[in-house]
Amino acid sequence: MLNTYPLYHKPPSLSNPGERRVLKNSENTSKMLFNLLIGLGRPVVVQYVKLAHRFHPHPEKPENLLLGRQVGNLPRNRGQHKNMQITRESIFNDPEVRKRAHFLLRKINKAIRDYSLIEDGDKIAVAVSGGKDSLTLLHLLHWRRNFVPQKYELIAVNVQTDYGYGASRETLEAIFQREGLPYVFEHVSLKEGSRVDKEPLNCFWCSWNRRKALFLTAHRLGCNKLAFAHHADDAAATLLLNLFYHGRVEGMKPKLEFFGGVITVIRPLIYVEESEILRFARAAKLMLAVDDCPLKKATKRARMKELVKALERELPQIKVNLLKVALGTRYGRHRNM
Repeated sequence: MLNTYPLYHKPPSLSNPGERRVLKNSENTSKMLFNLLIGLGRPVVVQYVKLAHRFHPHPEKPENLLLGRQVGNLPRNRGQHKNMQITRESIFNDPEVRKRAHFLLRKINKAIRDYSLIEDGDKIAVAVSGGKDSLTLLHLLHWRRNFVPQKYELIAVNVQTDYGYGASRETLEAIFQREGLPYVFEHVSLKEGSRVDKEPLNCFWCSWNRRKALFLTAHRLGCNKLAFAHHADDAAATLLLNLFYHGRVEGMKPKLEFFGGVITVIRPLIYVEESEILRFARAAKLMLAVDDCPLKKATKRARMKELVKALERELPQIKVNLLKVALGTRYGRHRNM
């Protein structure tokens, strides 16, 4: 048999009974495989070795390479589903984006199952501001439809204001059309009915009007659910916000009914940390250049996030502990999915 061990980091230890038994059982397969590869020529052998190093964690063990074994809890080499509906320009044509999407979908699917966030026949309005969080949520819920038996509709809803903060309509429209998603743009005037002439614009007035527009638009479109892109870091900050400013221990609910159940707010990213969203958004090129609100970094929520980051340097588990309080023990069980 051809000695292939120099191709790897080290030969298998023949003093190990387990490895010796595996090599003995795979001897015939090894001979057939390498005779075939050598017959096809050296370039084929080189390509095969490169693929082996890519898909196997221990390519130095010939039994793993020759028999094509998956070792440990490796993710499968997921290709495109045979019934997958994606456009030619979709970000999911990139294998790296698909890999990161499947990683995040494990946590999203856990949240959906734990809280029954999405059911068959749902019509979901996804609030899209143009930031990395909302765009990630929209793309992942869209991609998820290729792998689950649930049938649900998605509509992207963006609320524009007369102050012009956030992503532009043209940029978002190009993204929605690229993925083949239906979308609606709503305009809200924050100056009408406000006291901006006497007092500066505040976050409460802005968020209240934007959320009101989202609820009205979702109801007009016949949607029974409204999806927000709040993630695990937002849940931790909300817990501290309620504790410090309102004197109550209350976290962000993953599912909340409004108007007697006419519209249900869902937060599928509740188990996902912001750093994980950031990695996906960078790989998918969803980090849009937007005009942020000048008050964004001066809000109470922003101060709570900075506090958590500062404490995390000394107490690495503080975010996990806060989320256990906010979401119960469920987050602790699913954190290392």
